[in-house]
Amino acid sequence: MEKSEKIRILIADDHYAVRMGVAAIINSEPDMEVVAEATDGVEALEIFERVQPDLALLDMRMPIKNGLKTAMEIRSKFPFARIIMLTAFEGDDEIYKALQAGARGYVFKNAAGEKLIPALRAVVAGQRWIPQEITSRLGSRQAFEELTPRELQVLHELAKPPPIS
Repeated sequence: MEKSEKIRILIADDHYAVRMGVAAIINSEPDMEVVAEATDGVEALEIFERVQPDLALLDMRMPIKNGLKTAMEIRSKFPFARIIMLTAFEGDDEIYKALQAGARGYVFKNAAGEKLIPALRAVVAGQRWIPQEITSRLGSRQAFEELTPRELQVLHELAKPPPIS
C-alpha cells in the first residue's frame, strides 16, 4: 500500500447507531476511510465483491446472514480477505467460531473506541487481533482440541463413574 492510499473499510452491522459511531471513529483517522456500509450479511457479501475493501468489519449477529456465514463466504471467494468481527458477545465459543470462519480479529463493541483502530491496523498488516483477556482461554481450548483420539478415549474412561459394588 502506498503512503497516499487509505485503508478502505466495509462496515456491516444492522444497528444504524453502531455503524455511524464506528464509521466516525474510522473516518477520523487520516489513513483510513469507510468505503461502504451494509445492514446484513447478504448485503455485505454483495458489497465486498463489488468494492473489494482492504478490510471488512462484520457484526457477529446480523439478520438474514450472520457474520460467521458472511465471513466464510467472503473468505471462500477472496482467500486473502481481512475480516474483523465486531460483537457484544464475549463467549469463548463465539470467538472460536469467528476465528474458524476466517476472521483475523475480534473486537468487542464496548471497547471499540479504544481498541478498534489498533485492531484495524494490525489485521491490515497481516496480524491477528484477539483481546488479551481471552487469549489464554482460547489457548487452553486449542490444547484440548489437539488431543489424540487415544487421549480423548482415556479422558472419557476417567470421567465415567466408578462401578457400584
